[in-house]
Amino acid sequence: MADGFRQLKEHVLANKPTVIVVGYGLNESFKGKAGLPEFGRGLDILLKTIAPTQARIVILSPFRQEDLGRPLPDPTEQNKNLRLYRDALRKVADQGGYPFVDLFELLGDDQAKSAGRLTDNGIHLSAYGYRHSAPVIADSFGVTSTPWRI
Repeated sequence: MADGFRQLKEHVLANKPTVIVVGYGLNESFKGKAGLPEFGRGLDILLKTIAPTQARIVILSPFRQEDLGRPLPDPTEQNKNLRLYRDALRKVADQGGYPFVDLFELLGDDQAKSAGRLTDNGIHLSAYGYRHSAPVIADSFGVTSTPWRI
């Protein structure tokens, strides 16, 4: 794990990005409320590591776990965890002055109503999910998205 983080740091610093989108928290959320302190420390380390780039940092929350029915697990409890981690991310974004994209809310109700599944397995976006979420993210920045026609 340390080697992977070292490589991430080297790649980010070498590429000199002007904007970094930090999507963090989905994997960590499986530890529930008890994992929040470790999550906060990890996020702090990540943000301090990328700070030398002087890039604009955008924090992207995880979205809700989609309920695809049984035999997959009922996502109710995990979505409570995801909400806790989203709230922690929002707090860090507010304190650090980072733009925050709340996919937990922005994609929340659409998951149940969408014309297609947003995910392949409840947590990984499908092709439709990426196509659907891209304009939602753009709209959160005030960028008018052009509707796609296929």
